[in-house]
Amino acid sequence: KTSILKLTTNSLSTPIDPTRVTQISWHPRVFIYRNFLTNEECDHFISLAKDSLEKSMVTDLETGESIESEYRTSTGAFLNKAQDEVVANVEARIAAWTFLPEENGEPMQILHYEHGQKYEPHFDYFMDKVNQEIGGHRVATVLMYLSDVDKGGETVFPRSEAADSQPKGDDWSNCAKDGYAVKPKKGDALLFFSLHINATTDRLSLHGSCPVIEGEKWSATKWIHVRSYDSIPSAEKCIDMYPECSSWAASGECDKNPSYMVGTEEYRDQHTHFGDKDHPDTFGTIDPQEATHQQRFMELNKIEEHQMLMPILSEWKQMRNHVLDPKVSHRGVLLLPFLDDALKLLSPKDS
Repeated sequence: KTSILKLTTNSLSTPIDPTRVTQISWHPRVFIYRNFLTNEECDHFISLAKDSLEKSMVTDLETGESIESEYRTSTGAFLNKAQDEVVANVEARIAAWTFLPEENGEPMQILHYEHGQKYEPHFDYFMDKVNQEIGGHRVATVLMYLSDVDKGGETVFPRSEAADSQPKGDDWSNCAKDGYAVKPKKGDALLFFSLHINATTDRLSLHGSCPVIEGEKWSATKWIHVRSYDSIPSAEKCIDMYPECSSWAASGECDKNPSYMVGTEEYRDQHTHFGDKDHPDTFGTIDPQEATHQQRFMELNKIEEHQMLMPILSEWKQMRNHVLDPKVSHRGVLLLPFLDDALKLLSPKDS
């Protein structure tokens, strides 16, 4: 017997059917909702976006400008929140399913992938503070498939614990075989979390869109933040990356170690009052879980810390499934998980 839950959000009675939801991975947390959208809703979203598609962009952290990148080759268009009744109903449905407030969501983005187009594996959470000024981290992403794809176009999670347990035949692309993958099916929706339940970032949430081999792919993305995305950010310019910033500054580390604490023209950091939104950090945009990385820098008291990382960074740039340009990010995401190796290098040897 089908179980239907009706949740009220913004005066809309929103039916959610939990029997159509399956958890496909615990690490990262990933769920699939079969037939989340009707065919009519899928077609409506495509019709709203198809005449205003633009090249999908990434952010250059040196200039803060949006630039084209070979790592993201789709086209897309943003819809307004509650642009019409259909959009409003789906946004309410997303809030009901995820138990996350509507106001925490970004405007929905419609994406179109043609033959060969892709999005290399990336994170949806942020590693810098600038992009967290409105709404904080992205806690979750709802990815809705608006069309079937003849071949390719899978959503892949290269680090999912379920990757080895998923059988794949010749009907899967080679890209999809590099992790746990989900085939696009019109109307289905994928929910995955970029943060752990303790609010730390989940590095297993690395994901990408495999190249389309045959046909085309349409999808809709709703990014959801930990706080309201509709609120106006503080005008305060100064940013402390970590609680220790003030104590480090008070102990004179800004003078002892200026290349790291203050930054240089090439590599700015965001410690104490030196970091600001006009100078986004490069090497300093570090996952909160990697705070020990920065603490280790301070213990070593090196002047040329970044030079120590160059051999690792060079190797990291050649690794598969990583964005190759360290100065290019997906709205603040860069350098990705080379930090594990950096920690090993910087950790003191056992005596």
